[in-house]
Amino acid sequence: MMYSNVFLAFLIGGVACTPTRPYYPTTNTTIATSTRYYPTANPSPWCGDKPEKCGGVCGDGHVQAPYEECDLGAENGKPGSGCSKECKKVPCCGDGKLEWPEECDLGADNGTPGSGCSKECKKTCGNGIVDSGEECDAGSLNGEYNSGCSTNCTICGYCGDGIVDKPEEECDLGWERNGAPGSGCSRTCTKIPTCTPGCSQPKCGDGNIDKALGEECDDGANNGKESSSCTTTCKLKPPTTGGNCETCNPNPFYNKCAITTSCFNTLPGNKHYCACRAGYRANNLSPADPRQFRLAMLGQEYRVFVAPGVECDTLCTSPHPGPGSCQEVPVKNDC
Repeated sequence: MMYSNVFLAFLIGGVACTPTRPYYPTTNTTIATSTRYYPTANPSPWCGDKPEKCGGVCGDGHVQAPYEECDLGAENGKPGSGCSKECKKVPCCGDGKLEWPEECDLGADNGTPGSGCSKECKKTCGNGIVDSGEECDAGSLNGEYNSGCSTNCTICGYCGDGIVDKPEEECDLGWERNGAPGSGCSRTCTKIPTCTPGCSQPKCGDGNIDKALGEECDDGANNGKESSSCTTTCKLKPPTTGGNCETCNPNPFYNKCAITTSCFNTLPGNKHYCACRAGYRANNLSPADPRQFRLAMLGQEYRVFVAPGVECDTLCTSPHPGPGSCQEVPVKNDC
């Protein structure tokens, strides 16, 4: 006997449902009181009492572990939902939690002026664009000296702003004056020799020892002459001898005079003389940095180098490069 339109009724777990096709229940009808029997949309095959074989149904609003990490139903995949269309957890920009690949997340403050974090959870300071709330933005150079911009995109010191930022800068007279003749400050904010009293630029032969130029000595017009211990390039001459006289040289490394004396030469052809060291400093390691004074003799001034810890009967009162000369330091012939 043939029957059409046969209706079958199932009773599973005490709840009845009417399938739309043989043996498969619909998803709109609860067929179990326990969630572990919740069917999939189109189960194939029907799981029965073994839900671990069914898998999850992403998008039904139910989190079915271990197949799903989240399930917000129709909200899956929407910005800020925190759940992808595949029911996987994703960082939720704006929840105040920093999660990869977010660069920042300040919650409700994202995108506000000065927050440093965009609405997309991207850092604004460092993108090379001066965003709202930023004073500057030098990109990857933020925080580098002379970039003018700090790591938090606020303006900071730089060479040429007229402010000495130690320890990087030795001086800063502003961009207009740095490097100007006589300013004493270079374009890179380092100290340079200043203009001499006559307002000419420092140079070898001006009678002033300019250490910044590498000068070890400077006897002015006498540089290179026999009476001078200084060469035409403002370097100390090597040791010299005079007859039976001991070798004398203002450079302490070459000085062969008695330990309590230092030496100088008077006029061409004359012997070397030694003078009592008057307590001023002579640096053996750096001949370019000796303290010295001038001694007037025979109408000329001569530099006399001195050492620490020794005093003469009468101290020199006018150390080089101050004005005047010393005439009270005892001088003796060393030969």
